[in-house]
Amino acid sequence: LFAAGFYFACKKSNKTLVFSGLYVGALSLGNFILLQSYWRQDRFILVFYPLMLLLIFYGMYVFLAGRKLSYLYFVPIVVVFAGTLSRTFQKAEQNVPVLVQNIKGDKLYGYTPAWRNYISASEWAAKNTPSDVNIGVRKPSISQIYGQRPFYGIYSVPGIKYDILKNDRPGKTRVYAVIQIGDSLNAELRKRIKYVVIGKHAIGTLMAESTVICEIPVNMRNAVEQRLITEGLVYTMDFDEYIEKLKEAEDYVIYSPDRLMDMLRGNRIGYMILASLRKVIDDDKGPIVSTLHLYLDVVKTKYPDIVEKEVCVIGDSEPAYIYQLNDDYR
Repeated sequence: LFAAGFYFACKKSNKTLVFSGLYVGALSLGNFILLQSYWRQDRFILVFYPLMLLLIFYGMYVFLAGRKLSYLYFVPIVVVFAGTLSRTFQKAEQNVPVLVQNIKGDKLYGYTPAWRNYISASEWAAKNTPSDVNIGVRKPSISQIYGQRPFYGIYSVPGIKYDILKNDRPGKTRVYAVIQIGDSLNAELRKRIKYVVIGKHAIGTLMAESTVICEIPVNMRNAVEQRLITEGLVYTMDFDEYIEKLKEAEDYVIYSPDRLMDMLRGNRIGYMILASLRKVIDDDKGPIVSTLHLYLDVVKTKYPDIVEKEVCVIGDSEPAYIYQLNDDYR
């Protein structure tokens, strides 16, 4: 129907509607291609809804004009607006009681526990942390509204492309040791971590959920291997074989702990708020938005003491944690 309306707009040389159709069509197509259904793109499409209706109703009007059944033009208009008003009244019935409590002073009434805790944590952090450092959060606009100070948004954990890892070679004097992540990884090896690979993939003949790639001097190879054998860790020194098998894995991501650490340093992030915000807001059993959790987990593989202390926990159910980062890394 939208395409038909756009066709008639072009045929009638209606420049305003032609422009509207191109505008809506291009941005809607871009949303669907870039975001697809994973990010629930209906919220992005909603802003184009009035212009879509304009083209659809125009197409119907042109098609029915002058015909015996031209009065049918009003039927879809009535149906659309009746349905929209019905949905509006349903939403109003749900939200008016919330609005009443908000006006009475409970500004967080109506939010899920996760969101109440996140907003409260943002307010606490804004008041109780130094103003010369940034606070890393997942939803900086919400934090800034309630905290009344700027917050730094961390929206993703940037990874490394496979080809970059494949073409990276340590040189003649060094070798790569690929080791399954474990608590027993000693400090000497931790400081030599260059990459972290998360996702099910092969190390030799065994499968691992996550591995670290350590760059070690050739003259330390035998000693490192002996220690890995003694500690019973899964590892391989055959980097070429590892890379070829990694390519066959279906779901994995490569990270650089140093790159993520540099981003924290470069943006003067001294605190982070790790919340329990749900990917689907009303599903209190579903997965949470774990961007910052993953970010810290990757950094901790090489810098286990990056978090100096947990300064505050807000909420018993779906809590928000406020962490202070170690000053030595800033």
